Amino acid sequence: MATHITTIISALAAMPVQAYGATVTVRQGTGLHNTLEAADVPCRIISPLNATSQRTKRVTPGAGRVMTTEWTIEDICYLRFVGEGLGLSDIAAVYVEYMNSYIECSRQLGNQIYAIDLLQQRTQVVQYPASSERTYHAVISTCTFTDIVQ
Repeated sequence: MATHITTIISALAAMPVQAYGATVTVRQGTGLHNTLEAADVPCRIISPLNATSQRTKRVTPGAGRVMTTEWTIEDICYLRFVGEGLGLSDIAAVYVEYMNSYIECSRQLGNQIYAIDLLQQRTQVVQYPASSERTYHAVISTCTFTDIVQ
């Protein structure tokens, strides 16, 4: 009996989410950069450091026992530097394209060992790295999964 968190994160990373008409690159683990340059965006960052376990519960259906763990994972997409383009009217269409693509891709997530329970998305201006004064237009997708540990 073990958690399937690595499988869940791998499934998230494998989603072919689109922005600007192309699949967005995913960075995680050793592929993370200390900073993002113009050639690096758009990109998604999925870090296990953002994964939190909300609760674990034990269920006894019939003769067997099943434990479930609820995981919350943040998937942050940095779309472009703030200050590029024509402002909100220019980036709004990209926000909508990315968010719609993410929703469509997330519909394929889930199998007998995990299920997606909740997907929340928000647009935000984010600094990367933190306190660097390098700000990006971003979409933060927060996914809550039920991990079925038998």
